[in-house]
Amino acid sequence: MTSNPNEPTTPAARLTLRPLAERTNEAIYELQCELQRARKKFPDNQLMLAALMEEVGELANAIIEGKDWQAEALQVACVAIRIVTEGDSTHGLEVGDGIY
Repeated sequence: MTSNPNEPTTPAARLTLRPLAERTNEAIYELQCELQRARKKFPDNQLMLAALMEEVGELANAIIEGKDWQAEALQVACVAIRIVTEGDSTHGLEVGDGIY
């Protein structure tokens, strides 16, 4: 199998060639998969704010260092969604306190 020298070689470059709706659907699917993995690995809702801050820091480092920032952004989104849907028992954030 030979590669096309004009074809983008990085996932980010390939992603930008697809329509926005397709990229959005893929990102939402990946977010759902990441949520399942995270809930299995960390089933309780303790220290969610701390986890979010850690993930934001990792995203910033990835951007600054030119690393895979999209994977880090996905993890930020995952923790943020968990806070919205599960709260953070460490800080007394219970589901139902806000929009849900």
